[in-house]
Amino acid sequence: MTPSEPASRSAQKRRQILQAARRLFLEHGFARTSVDAIVEVAGVSKPTIYHHFPTKEAILQGVLEQQGSDAELPAGFIRKGPLLDDLTGLIETLLQLALSAETMAWDRMMAGEARRQPALGEAFWVQGPVRVIAELARWLAEAGERGELAIPNPELAADFLFGWTVGVPLLRGQLTGQVPDSAHLHLRAVEIARRFARAFAPSHHQDSTS
Repeated sequence: MTPSEPASRSAQKRRQILQAARRLFLEHGFARTSVDAIVEVAGVSKPTIYHHFPTKEAILQGVLEQQGSDAELPAGFIRKGPLLDDLTGLIETLLQLALSAETMAWDRMMAGEARRQPALGEAFWVQGPVRVIAELARWLAEAGERGELAIPNPELAADFLFGWTVGVPLLRGQLTGQVPDSAHLHLRAVEIARRFARAFAPSHHQDSTS
């Protein structure tokens, strides 16, 4: 047995625990998921779980961190063509991410847990919205470098675009469980992209500062 084999097995056990916990948290919620249930689904012993995670809250923290590290940049965040087309695609991708059944299930669960465990709410915020807004800021900064947009503060512009895009549809989804259909979301994306591009057009920025 090589020295790396025990470490590899330990990492595999940890991943099994996180995968099982993620599935159970989404299906039943954090409060209704027991460590015993995670043991059964993960196929590991309870001492193995506590070797990796001292508490159930630590398991949830691990799930959130794993999701952040495993997440790949969606195709809609990659530039392919003209600014307005790509910006529309970016906004549609953002809407699809925010309004997916899985994302809203996480939102509902974490909204409840954050009141009891603020550190978990902070972890969810960092691994979810903060990461997405950072990618938006990077996208907008690159558009600014190309001269397509005038973006003096990409982080603030990304924060604005994120809120404008997901605000009302996400609130409706969280309160009613209903989300707009794809045709409505496309129209929303087109309109937001058009207005955002106009607001941050280089010529508009020059006129407003001259």
